[in-house]
Amino acid sequence: MSKLKELNRRELLHFLGLACSSAALSPVHLLTQSLISGLATKAYAADLKLNPRRLLYIQLAGGPPRWVFDQFLNPYNSAGFIPNLQTSTKYKSIDGRYTEAEHKTVALKGIHAPWMWQFDLPTVNGGSRPMADLLDNLLALQGLDSGNDSHDISRVNVFTPLGAMQSLTAMAGDSGDSGDSPIKSVSCGASLMTHKSIKGFSNVTLREDGQSNLVQDLMDPFISTSSAAYSSKKQQLQDFINASMTSLQNTSHGEHFGANSISTDQKTVAELLAYSLNGLSTYWTATVAKYDSLIKRSLDMTNPLPGINDLPIGSPLARNNTYRINADNSVATAADLRTLIPLDGKMGLLSRHMALAEYLFVNKLTHSLTINPGSFTSPDEHFVGVMVSLVKNTYCWRAYAACLLELISQFKNAQIFNDTVIAVVGDFNRSPQLAGSGSDHRATASSGVFYSGAIQGPMILGQLKADSGPKSGSIGDGDGTRDYGNLLSSSAALLRVPSPVTAKQTMVAEINGLVTASAEKSTLK
Repeated sequence: MSKLKELNRRELLHFLGLACSSAALSPVHLLTQSLISGLATKAYAADLKLNPRRLLYIQLAGGPPRWVFDQFLNPYNSAGFIPNLQTSTKYKSIDGRYTEAEHKTVALKGIHAPWMWQFDLPTVNGGSRPMADLLDNLLALQGLDSGNDSHDISRVNVFTPLGAMQSLTAMAGDSGDSGDSPIKSVSCGASLMTHKSIKGFSNVTLREDGQSNLVQDLMDPFISTSSAAYSSKKQQLQDFINASMTSLQNTSHGEHFGANSISTDQKTVAELLAYSLNGLSTYWTATVAKYDSLIKRSLDMTNPLPGINDLPIGSPLARNNTYRINADNSVATAADLRTLIPLDGKMGLLSRHMALAEYLFVNKLTHSLTINPGSFTSPDEHFVGVMVSLVKNTYCWRAYAACLLELISQFKNAQIFNDTVIAVVGDFNRSPQLAGSGSDHRATASSGVFYSGAIQGPMILGQLKADSGPKSGSIGDGDGTRDYGNLLSSSAALLRVPSPVTAKQTMVAEINGLVTASAEKSTLK
């Protein structure tokens, strides 16, 4: 077969022995059709090696500092590294208190990672595991130019760099018009997201109020648990599934060579639809609580992290601008900066958005999801000195990392991680001010970090500058050769789809199902 064969609606109805008017079908039956059709298309695509990956895009609106987490300033230990004070990753102690900061790394899995990577993260059921496990599937593309120092313009450029006819959010859903998920693209809380589909597919936008059940809101067109006929509709749906699968099993494999593969997955489809119709409230409450627990335990100050929280933080004497916390140059007055971490263990909308992502991807209900979970770091990083920024951002990223590790574990359990890409991208990264007093915008130091089962990490790519100007040192600046167009082309390669910006080269490729580098390692020059 020379190209991907797809089942259109009429063929699907005939294929399932349901030659009736589609107008008579309820939204949930249409959802069922899409799922079953997707199994057929997936079988065809797998045979032809054209199966696009799904995309979870985590938007880091505002450009938070990433030096303590996944902006690797000198991952391969190049000569000439001169860190700026604002890029510090751990504290230094004097007389039993942490009163200074420094940039320190730890050697892990072939790279030099920021200090916090050596510690364990909490897992479900009270356990823990190394944070470094995230490195196994991590790809970082560094030294990119976002195109502008403006939050708004850079944020838009992530999704659709200048000249692109298709957005990052549409690439997976558009490819092959595959129909293997009922919802092509979803966004929740995403700021300034532009969705441009070359196939005319739209994006479903969820309104985030911080209280509602997001999966219930999304599935409302397909289910109505308040209806008096809900139970009978569930039975009708099960009858529909059973009849569909019987028809599939009786279909000639010669006519549809994917039928055998589809029929073996009938139990999966039945379970998926039953789950989609039932227990959303229970799922939502339990899963949000799971991520809430991970966040709270990640922020627990009673768990000692040497170099971070095992001693009181802050000079008992007069404090300089490294303690700055506001635009009026006021400094943090807390005797111990550890008290700046919230005792309630809350961190923006992270638990809610992770629960939404887990539901949609494990149940294969969308090709593309964009979330913007926010963070507890405040106020504006322009005016946050290194002594304050270090503790707050370390714990912000620690909570993110714990939730990412759990989400990836769920993807692995569902055997979808190899066919999924998680992208973590901000507007841009930061430019340190003098003497550790805060950080401004830095378009030329932007980066994108990806996680997938197809990535055998850690893999850190992109040429960086050893010195970014007087008193700056190494802060993550690129050499001026790559921008967000290269990020989009690289994302396309990861997703197994054509790039919408062919003039910009990808920094990665795929060989035998594994991601390989087509750009240099992140070394300094």
